[in-house]
Amino acid sequence: MSDKPKITIDEETCYAQCFSCAKCTSGCPVADEMDVKPHQAMRLLQLDQADQLITAASPWLCIGCQTCLGRCPNNVDIPSAFSKIRQEAIERDQLENAGNVPLFDDIMLAMIKRNGRVNDGLMAAKYKFKAGGLLKDWKMGLKMFKAGKMKLFMKGVKDKPGVAALFDKNTGEVEDK
Repeated sequence: MSDKPKITIDEETCYAQCFSCAKCTSGCPVADEMDVKPHQAMRLLQLDQADQLITAASPWLCIGCQTCLGRCPNNVDIPSAFSKIRQEAIERDQLENAGNVPLFDDIMLAMIKRNGRVNDGLMAAKYKFKAGGLLKDWKMGLKMFKAGKMKLFMKGVKDKPGVAALFDKNTGEVEDK
């Protein structure tokens, strides 16, 4: 028996409404790579076995495209459930199947907090530098830059302090950095 508290998934995800029709799984662009398919994950939640998802790769593979949600006849919000599972895995420091997803998330969220948006070119460079393989995809990056799909410089949003304040759960005040 684990000394860790059980994971609680918000009722807002409507996971209890899932009747395993598997429409979510059939539409998921990454389901073939998942060890626990989306409809199976919802069944584990219904059976109060969310702890099995902590060590699964599936929550980390979910790209959040919401195709599953759009296909679901009962509006089960699988991306939100997977997000909660990922957060719980981070809190428990059980990241064996996380890969570089937490690193990517940290870089992206720090950029949003600082600038109010993501600069694709800078995001890619920071991620590649920290994850390793900075020059691995340079040809693709150059092609995207030439096609105007990736910019080196971007303006931030007008209300940067307001965006940054969204990240402070305790006081709503913006940290000075």
